[in-house]
Amino acid sequence: FGNFSDVLDGMGNWSDINIEDYWDNDPFLGVDNDPFVDDSDIIMWQSKGNSGLQLKLLNALDDSWEEFFDVAVRDWEDGQPDTLTLTVKRGDIDHACEPVDGLMKVCNGNYKETGWVGINMMSHTNGGIIINSVAKMNEFYLLNSNDNERQYTMCHEIGHGFGLPHTDENFNNLDLGNCLDYTRFPQNNLHPDETNYNRLASFYGTVDGQDRDSFMGVRRRSANAWYDNISKQTDTIFSGKLKDKYKTAMSELEDELRQQVLSNSNTTSVVSIRNSENVSRRWRLLKEHPLGGEYSRRLNKKYSLKAHVLYPHSN
Repeated sequence: FGNFSDVLDGMGNWSDINIEDYWDNDPFLGVDNDPFVDDSDIIMWQSKGNSGLQLKLLNALDDSWEEFFDVAVRDWEDGQPDTLTLTVKRGDIDHACEPVDGLMKVCNGNYKETGWVGINMMSHTNGGIIINSVAKMNEFYLLNSNDNERQYTMCHEIGHGFGLPHTDENFNNLDLGNCLDYTRFPQNNLHPDETNYNRLASFYGTVDGQDRDSFMGVRRRSANAWYDNISKQTDTIFSGKLKDKYKTAMSELEDELRQQVLSNSNTTSVVSIRNSENVSRRWRLLKEHPLGGEYSRRLNKKYSLKAHVLYPHSN
């Protein structure tokens, strides 16, 4: 292969290179090195081109949650850059929170000592398009909580329902001031902020047709085309046997989380599932932190589930 000494000599002194600079500018650390955590498994709603996301929210909450829901919806819709056009439909109170294709359903109920204070479950194609989402608030922990905890949980779970990841998962950091940042102090993170709005724009574009990120734009268009092709093959996507599988999967995850609470009875404020083998073999633990966990499960060759779980916190 010849003598490489001339080539190496031409590369200068390696001691002059600051490896940390290369690390800090790693192009694979998310989009534009923003503070969001891990874009590798992002899923999104189907949207039209790059003109933002139009989505219907089904309010299946009881009256005690109306104020928190209204604030969260207004916060998410009124962001700049403007990406979301949200339509709210009032439905019957549904503590079971059964999913409905094509929309995000928001519910509350006393789900007992499940180990989660809030959860967002998304059904999606294996091509990355969300079919439905449910956001549930657990009044076993929230019934007597203060307004800040309720507002934070509502904003957090609805945010996940758009497909958004966390902005930060290190709860020892200073609070970032947005509701997708893990925190022990909800009063500091009650609302979304510009970071969240920019990420939404990178997913869906904006209502004025601006595409904020070419990579996510290409990914979105590819996923939409995949979904269009699949949806032509069936009249109803999420019904029958698939809905039964959904119920079974949800029950298995909740039972597993509940068992973790029982097995950690001395520290029930924080669920601990450090080893993915502890979770049902059909569920995969993607990541976990003291204040939350992320799980996935394949339903069949075409569809999967993704769950964001918010654990109870203690100050």
